[in-house]
Amino acid sequence: MHVEKNICESILCTLLDISGKTKDGLNARKDLEDWDIRHDLHPYVEGMRTYLPAAPHSLSKIEKKIFCERLFNMKLPDGYSSNIGNCVSVEECKITNLKSHDYHILMQKLLPVVIRGREVRLCGPVHYRWMYPFERQMKEYKGYVRNCRRPEGCIAECYLGEECVAFCSGYIQQRIKVNTKELCNDYFSNGIILEGHPISRGTPIALSSDMLESAHHYVLFNTAVVEPYLEMNAKSYSGYIINGQRFHTREIEKATQDSGVSTEATIVCRASAKDNAQVVDVVAYYGVITDIILLDYHNFQIPLFKCDWTNKGHGVKVDDGFTLVNLHQGQSQYEKEPFILASQAKQVFYSRDSNSSNWYVLLKAPPRGYYELEMYDEKEDTTCVLENMLDKNIEDDNDGVTYRRIDCEDILV
Repeated sequence: MHVEKNICESILCTLLDISGKTKDGLNARKDLEDWDIRHDLHPYVEGMRTYLPAAPHSLSKIEKKIFCERLFNMKLPDGYSSNIGNCVSVEECKITNLKSHDYHILMQKLLPVVIRGREVRLCGPVHYRWMYPFERQMKEYKGYVRNCRRPEGCIAECYLGEECVAFCSGYIQQRIKVNTKELCNDYFSNGIILEGHPISRGTPIALSSDMLESAHHYVLFNTAVVEPYLEMNAKSYSGYIINGQRFHTREIEKATQDSGVSTEATIVCRASAKDNAQVVDVVAYYGVITDIILLDYHNFQIPLFKCDWTNKGHGVKVDDGFTLVNLHQGQSQYEKEPFILASQAKQVFYSRDSNSSNWYVLLKAPPRGYYELEMYDEKEDTTCVLENMLDKNIEDDNDGVTYRRIDCEDILV
């Protein structure tokens, strides 16, 4: 992780042209002169001052300020990272005092939103480049070692012990008491049935709607336990924790963004725009939480999320591998179906594509302590992107391509 921190810090300092920390300084440009490549980027002197031509990665003063403002105003889910805005100076265009995990979030999640698919084209598939899943797992294995002379044996024994404990814990929870005498007609509670217990095997029956409604009303108005709760069957909350994730309604968000949700549903739809055949497919829906309602069924309670959903037809699109959603258009399409179960919700968060755009880039937010590894087919025939780079000669850079950015001011050394 510390290696990733150093790399990301160098990238940020180079983009923001922070003196003393940028990797694109006068010495780097003089190296280009010595190699006689990329003549557009060679330093030049005017009067008593030395200037460096703006490179393709150079940012203008306005772009630096916009970049820092976006980081300063960005809201991330709870526990996803620290408050990056506290480490950003918009006036000085500097980013300081970030933790290693914050640099990881910037490098692996936020900066790829800017470059979109260009990273994949230049660097290849992500599972050929990320090393932190293996480093994290090796750190756990190193904690198993108790005898430094036999590290392999310690790791094997501890790993086997954890597997056995996890396997047996499922049976311990289902333990049954033995050697206890029960009388024939003794009443015992099973935690679900309010009074008494059946003495035969139940047979499923189908009640008519009138009979079911009549029985339900009789129970509601003739049971002493239910009577105080006839008017107290639902409560509204502003926050909820489920599946290791913290959710909030959109109205109370301050420093974090915990209202974004996604859910998947199986629907019947057309195979394609030209094929009218009906197929069953899993479709993802995206939205924001407007209210959290807890329905009270007296013996148990069910949490529901009321959401504003994006228009699936015109409010969702894919751009260079990223999903973009429009949070300001077509939300009336699902006014009659705004609810989902809290257990069905997966947390996401949105980053605005630009200050004047209604489109937001969708990013997933895994729960705390959960790390999602990239899944891929090991048998898939893939070619390494480095094969074409090994034979590349350094003289290929002098091919007439302009590397200087003409719409940005040059850098004063």
